[in-house]
Amino acid sequence: MSLPMSSADPTADARPPLLRRSLLQLRKATGTLTVVALAAALVWGGTQLLAARAAARPGPPPASPVTVTAAPVVLQPHHEVTVSFTGRIEAPRRVELGFEAGGTLAEIRVEEGDAVSAGAVLARLDIRSLQAERAGQVAALAVLDARIELAELNVARARVLVDREFISTQRADEARLGLAEVRAERLRVEAAIQALEVALDKAVLRAPFAARIGARMFDEGARIGAGQPVLTAFEGGAPRFRAGLPPDLAAALPPGSAVTLDLGGVSLPAKVRHRRSDIDLATRTIPILFEVPGATGLAEGMLGRLTLTRSVSGEGAWLPRAALSEGVRGLWTVFLVVARPEGLFTRREAVELLHAETDRVFVRGAFPTGAKVVLSGPHRLADGQAVVLPGAR
Repeated sequence: MSLPMSSADPTADARPPLLRRSLLQLRKATGTLTVVALAAALVWGGTQLLAARAAARPGPPPASPVTVTAAPVVLQPHHEVTVSFTGRIEAPRRVELGFEAGGTLAEIRVEEGDAVSAGAVLARLDIRSLQAERAGQVAALAVLDARIELAELNVARARVLVDREFISTQRADEARLGLAEVRAERLRVEAAIQALEVALDKAVLRAPFAARIGARMFDEGARIGAGQPVLTAFEGGAPRFRAGLPPDLAAALPPGSAVTLDLGGVSLPAKVRHRRSDIDLATRTIPILFEVPGATGLAEGMLGRLTLTRSVSGEGAWLPRAALSEGVRGLWTVFLVVARPEGLFTRREAVELLHAETDRVFVRGAFPTGAKVVLSGPHRLADGQAVVLPGAR
């Protein structure tokens, strides 16, 4: 009895296993691609539907223009710069007083702030040793006077005895030269007495001119070195003002130039008295001395200010400080108002800061003809923003 035959592909079981696996993977990949294509078609269709709905809805209303205050940019070929320099009040003459030779301070007659006249005695040294030395020299001078008198008598006798040939000429010459020697010794003692008198006079400290006493460094009993300052004195006449200026500004102030000084909050006229030709190496400035005729009661050493105005060449424009805003990389920018057919809009413009004052700045930039700059509130604006000027329709 024969078995029935199967309806399946008679060659299926005859395929190699590797071929069967490859066909199976191909069928799976085909199914995956079909699913991905179907998903992509659904996404695209949804996107188009959302875009159509979004296009059908009305958009937001355009932003309203911002009202700003602007002013025309006025270009100038140069700008004036006000600079101030600090100086101090000086007395016409100021001196530190001390003794030429050292010693012990025996007396000091003045206090700080006292007014003294020229030649007034201010202080004294202990002069007892000088007085004793002078007394000894005076006594020596008296001895020499006696020796001179005796030598003169000897010379007179020698002349008579030589004429009578009782003594030799040599003895007469010895008598004459002995008198000359004693007279020379007397001159030496006189010079020593004069030197002591000078020392005694210099042991007294006197005012070299009518002055006011400044600092007092020592009191009675102090040991003073030679030349060591004991007192300071300054003349009480019209004060002077000294300030150091850069060479370029100093050159513009010849003697006699009029300036204005601020001394203790009071503005006083002054004029240049002297201008040094050398530069102070410490400050790199040229010292200038000013006369202040109207100044009275100003303390020596008081500080003041000299204000000058100079012209700096270079085209630019003065703008309010509030018009500046800080840009990228440390640059400064301003907003210009530019006109377009559809209205007024802002445009950011970079500028170079040349000079700054309290409430305004002088800047250089590429400003077109007739440009207007926003005066304040640049932080509230953006480049290309619509704006409107006050009163504009």
